[in-house]
Amino acid sequence: MNSTGAADDVAPDVKAFLDYVNGVLSDDAFVREIDDEIIRVKQIEQERVGYMTYAMKIEEERELAEEKGREEGKIETVINNIRSLMKKKGWSFNEALEALDVSPEDRVTISAKL
Repeated sequence: MNSTGAADDVAPDVKAFLDYVNGVLSDDAFVREIDDEIIRVKQIEQERVGYMTYAMKIEEERELAEEKGREEGKIETVINNIRSLMKKKGWSFNEALEALDVSPEDRVTISAKL
């Protein structure tokens, strides 16, 4: 059966379905039922995709928060080590930074926190 055929030797309901396959919506009950079901399935798919996108964003935010927590923990550990060296060894802030080989970026962060 060819949905674009020109012969009119098919039943009207089959013709309505074949027209629907070609993008023509009719008032045929069966065609309307098919169209309604397709619309429903597309909405479910859109909701599923929306949920998956939302779940991926939540996971990304969780990973960013964990990374930020690890970075903050690292900085706090370095700060505690600096304080300890300054107190126990009598070192200056810069001497402690050098001894701990603190990166220039972390030095800015640590200086702001002290």
